[in-house]
Amino acid sequence: MARELEAWGVRVEITDRSKADSNVKKAFIKNNSLGAILNLRNSINPDQKFTVKLEVDIKPPIGAKFENRLCEFPTDFYVVCHDAENLFAGKIHALLCRQFIKGRDWYDFSRYLSWKTEINLTLLRNALKQVGSLLA
Repeated sequence: MARELEAWGVRVEITDRSKADSNVKKAFIKNNSLGAILNLRNSINPDQKFTVKLEVDIKPPIGAKFENRLCEFPTDFYVVCHDAENLFAGKIHALLCRQFIKGRDWYDFSRYLSWKTEINLTLLRNALKQVGSLLA
């Protein structure tokens, strides 16, 4: 990630926040020019570093479906991402299994319902099995 950003002329600090035994690897990318690139302003402290949190599941549950999406900033490129059915399954998994409730989970859940989004039941079932949930 650092090499790719450097190719764009952006130098970053990367801090690994992963737990050794976790399947989800976490890192924070800090840079004081990312905010300018994204056209964000901090008039109180313009030198403050902009932080992006990345989380990567190195052993994701089986059953996900993906789609290609066009991103147009900073230049046109395609990115492979989860489809809406996967995201809804992940949100349900979070609501059922997260140790603490986050308000955004309920908001997202209600949005998926209002959009009549299907649920990737295979992915949800496998995610529940992976954490040892009795709901699987």
